[in-house]
Amino acid sequence: VTEPISMSSSVQSGHSDETEKAATNHTDSHKEELRCVIAIVRHGDRTPKQKLKLNLTEPHILKYFHEHSPNSKKDLKVKAKKPMIEFLEMVKAVIEELESKKKLETQNVDKELLYKVKHMRDVLERWKIVGLNRKLQIKPRKWAEYVNEDGETENRCTEVQLILKWG
Repeated sequence: VTEPISMSSSVQSGHSDETEKAATNHTDSHKEELRCVIAIVRHGDRTPKQKLKLNLTEPHILKYFHEHSPNSKKDLKVKAKKPMIEFLEMVKAVIEELESKKKLETQNVDKELLYKVKHMRDVLERWKIVGLNRKLQIKPRKWAEYVNEDGETENRCTEVQLILKWG
């Protein structure tokens, strides 16, 4: 039995052509079997995520942010079903409130805000709320100090940037 010698080692050590032939013969008699093939494939026609960005001072949305965020200085990310449904219900309440103000015509209603909030509702209702087809981010932008019930001064968020991604 001859020992296999790689091409690089035969050239470095100065072995003759006979040694290389012996190595080649040994490789021909050795059988190997391919046991598995691993491939990572990504579909090229995937549609990119769409997003809706809003800067808001709407009290309902600020309340939602403060109820669900443990720290008013950090972003809130919502992907789970229950908080997403709560957000959808809150959005519906905002729409109802804005439309009732619009009907009464007692206050000037921001039509762009109403349009964007309706767009949010439509996106959230488009599919059944399961999986990761939607993501909500609420980023705090402005803060104000206020005194809580215990007499302590705290920072409270007064404006958020809301980013809704889907697709």
